[in-house]
Amino acid sequence: MRSAGLLWAWATLLAAQEAREAEVRVGNAALRYVYSAAPEGAAPRPLAVILAEGDPQPAWRHWTATFPADWLVMTLPVSGLHDGEVKAVQMAMHDAAGRLPVDRSRVYLAGASTPGIFYTLARIPDEFAAGLAIEGTPAPAINTNKLYAAGTSTTPLLWLDPPAYTAKVQAKLKAAGFQFAAAHRWTRDQVLEWLSQRRRPAAPFQIDCETHSLAFARCYWLEIVNVNPRRRNDAVPPTRVKPGSGAALEIGPFGYRPEDPGPGVEVVWLPDRYSGPLRLKDRIVAVGGADIKDGQAYADFMDELIEPKLTAVTVLRGDERLRLETAIKLPALETTVTARVQGAWLPESRELLLITRAVSQLRLQLPRDWAPAKALWNGNELSLEKDGCWLLTEKEGEVAARPCPASAP
Repeated sequence: MRSAGLLWAWATLLAAQEAREAEVRVGNAALRYVYSAAPEGAAPRPLAVILAEGDPQPAWRHWTATFPADWLVMTLPVSGLHDGEVKAVQMAMHDAAGRLPVDRSRVYLAGASTPGIFYTLARIPDEFAAGLAIEGTPAPAINTNKLYAAGTSTTPLLWLDPPAYTAKVQAKLKAAGFQFAAAHRWTRDQVLEWLSQRRRPAAPFQIDCETHSLAFARCYWLEIVNVNPRRRNDAVPPTRVKPGSGAALEIGPFGYRPEDPGPGVEVVWLPDRYSGPLRLKDRIVAVGGADIKDGQAYADFMDELIEPKLTAVTVLRGDERLRLETAIKLPALETTVTARVQGAWLPESRELLLITRAVSQLRLQLPRDWAPAKALWNGNELSLEKDGCWLLTEKEGEVAARPCPASAP
């Protein structure tokens, strides 16, 4: 990728850093990651958490040359595009933070695997100060139907050199409220300045998170403990980024470049043991009688299809013009019920405003400077006399607050 090459070219002559390896257990598997060694007793430093493709060792060398010498870097060989991988990123990051002098207010998620950066940042926003995605498209993350914008209100993302073909994807992100900045041809210093200006607050005065899983239910000083889908609340609507149709041709999976200038789209990849009618270097120039101008036109055309049906595609193969009978197929999108929580601390009145949807129980960590406080949860008043952990519960229309059991975190 062009920008990835530019990113590596930012490197200046820096003192060589030492790479170390560690493993964390993720289910029944071991995840190996590479991290920067740091002198014993060193002052806390920024940490860049890199989602790498393939071997994390060469990725670590690239990124340590990219960041200043006083930054820590860890690389993980995961895409971050699934909940299990997000949990693996979280576990490895916590493991590394136990080995290194990490400044927890300056932990940044970065990588050239753009979909995973969007997905991971949206799933665990309170772990990072900000994110950096290089080129690519978050479309695969959007098409999981599980990309939510709420958490980016506190954890924004810098999208470096987003391709022109992502214009519609960017519009979808903005419509959902996903906080990102698109930057073109920024220098290394500009990117580092943007990142360094973002700090992770321990207890932000305003928070907003949405989740479909209790495995990712923490939101800074609030955590969703139990959900109740019947607890509807139109004041906190879903922030799901609307996916495309996911339509595909039944002639089989194939790869193409969205930036292909045309005519049509060239088949640049076919799976092993592919037995369909396509061949590498075929050009699909029409679908169902509709001409396909270029790669972006093909992506937009397929994205807007809403029903399965029989169709035909026109393919250029050298000097031949072929008609291939096929069909449009649509995936069954996984629909999930989500819960959303918004919180705001009003220091003048010493009030906590809590607005939730589909939540029946919350765990609240009340900072010392905020106690005592009055909590207003969906309009119901609760008294919090001291700092620390509180369990807020709603049952049959009644709300109650009590200190967390001694075993609670």
